[in-house]
Amino acid sequence: MDWLIVVFALAVPRQTEHLLSVFFAGKWLMFSKLAASLPCLLAMILISQRQRLWHHGYYGWRIAVLPLLTLGCVIATAMLVIQLLASHWQFEWFLALGLLMYPVFLAVLWRSFHLRLMIADWSKENFDIR
Repeated sequence: MDWLIVVFALAVPRQTEHLLSVFFAGKWLMFSKLAASLPCLLAMILISQRQRLWHHGYYGWRIAVLPLLTLGCVIATAMLVIQLLASHWQFEWFLALGLLMYPVFLAVLWRSFHLRLMIADWSKENFDIR
């Protein structure tokens, strides 16, 4: 979500700084949240490019998807805790929902039978490249 906010803010050149200041308290927060979401972004890129990876004979990338998503979720939770520490644990709905959402997402991620089947299926070399 942070990447979308930055992209939309950069799309409006005259109000970029104002739009970014609405969503991020400082530049350090923006850059650290963008860096924290890199593992999830990398997992999405791997998944979206799986056909090209298969075509070139790369099959090991599928093993990295679940750890990358887990790492991204853990880092995002740590970023929320850092934000709470910076605000002296002052209550904010967005941070509270994030602290509730990320552990639930981790539980769903690790218990997802569908994701495990997809990762197992991606290991098979009998695929149809169109």
